[in-house]
Amino acid sequence: MKKEYGLALLAVFLWSTLSPVTKIVLGSIPNMEALCVGSLIATIFLLIINAGRNKLQILRQWSPIDYIWVCGMGFVGLFLYYTFYYYGISVMAAQDACIINYLWPLMIVVFSVFILKEKMNVRKLLAVILSFAGVVLVATKGDIANIDMGNLKGILSCVGAAVCYGLFSVYNKKKAYDQNIGMMFFFGIAALASGAVSLLTEELQPITGVQLIGSVWIGVFVNAIAYLAWGLALNGGETAKISNLAYITPFLTMLVSFVLLGEPLSLWSFGGLVLIIAGIFIQMNPGKKRLKK
Repeated sequence: MKKEYGLALLAVFLWSTLSPVTKIVLGSIPNMEALCVGSLIATIFLLIINAGRNKLQILRQWSPIDYIWVCGMGFVGLFLYYTFYYYGISVMAAQDACIINYLWPLMIVVFSVFILKEKMNVRKLLAVILSFAGVVLVATKGDIANIDMGNLKGILSCVGAAVCYGLFSVYNKKKAYDQNIGMMFFFGIAALASGAVSLLTEELQPITGVQLIGSVWIGVFVNAIAYLAWGLALNGGETAKISNLAYITPFLTMLVSFVLLGEPLSLWSFGGLVLIIAGIFIQMNPGKKRLKK
């Protein structure tokens, strides 16, 4: 069990670096170019891993409908998700972007009601209200009357990212494709889509030095290794206990952003994060009746 917790904590740490490292990369590289490079690196890395584990043969078992589904899931769950998230990171503090992005577990609850036909109850509704209150606290810094409109665009973009990832997660559960092959395919779709948009709308910039290191870090460590470590942890440990470790990520992001970017540790951001996490834990609580069973 110690090994599984170690793998899970490794994944959590790597994920916590996504916002601050992306913030650095986006300092001199357009958003879509950065997304394309990171996704392409992740795709190649996962391709090598899957080839070494003889998993590529799974692709032969997919029907044309399966390929349509994975293309759509990759487009919404990774391309649109990262498009919204990268924009949010580029216009607001990295720690705030990460905190608001952590609405995605609540989005899973909302979409599960409509797609998986799960029941909405008072507990889940309270969880949604608490988490959105946390977003408002992060967004306004306690001053609703004087919210920065530029910051508002970043906030809405991060909320949009959470919506996309929540929708992706629900369909990922419903379709249950092999996750190793699925993520390789999803990142490949993200690389193709962002590459096309970048060529059409951006002036490409050379990637050197810190930006190159950051892109490799995001592609290999954050996108690929963190995912593989998390998958191994879930397969070998208790799912509920392992999954709870994911909520350490935004707290660590605040610390990493302070160290790498010099972002101050805002009490408003911390308070908003506490509300969001509280909402998540409320909806995860099985309740007394279920515990008695």
